[in-house]
Amino acid sequence: MESFSKVEQGSDKSFGVVFCLIFLLLGLYRWYYYETIETHWFILSALLLFTALIKPSLLSKLNFLWFKFGIILGAVTSPIILFMIYIIALVPTSILVRIFRKDILSLKYDEKANSYWVERKAPINSMKDQF
Repeated sequence: MESFSKVEQGSDKSFGVVFCLIFLLLGLYRWYYYETIETHWFILSALLLFTALIKPSLLSKLNFLWFKFGIILGAVTSPIILFMIYIIALVPTSILVRIFRKDILSLKYDEKANSYWVERKAPINSMKDQF
């Protein structure tokens, strides 16, 4: 799959800090809602923070794998989401337009018409200060 925009991988240090916070929040969530302290979340969080601050290059392979996972996830989910939007929004609209036989774009052929030109009723304005 070809991408037309350049996506840059985040730094190893920021990857470590972000995942440190994620694991810390997971540990705090388990402690707050289930009243159990699962030390592995806190140990993993501290380990990631220590690694990110002292030697972030150790996290480069994990960062690369996470980056590639994000690219693959985006390539898979984007077409699915766009297909769902198409099915939910455009297909029912198209069916309703056909049921009520509306010609929204004025595409019907009229043998009696001399021209399909639509006369402008409003005056032409300047293009300066459009917004």
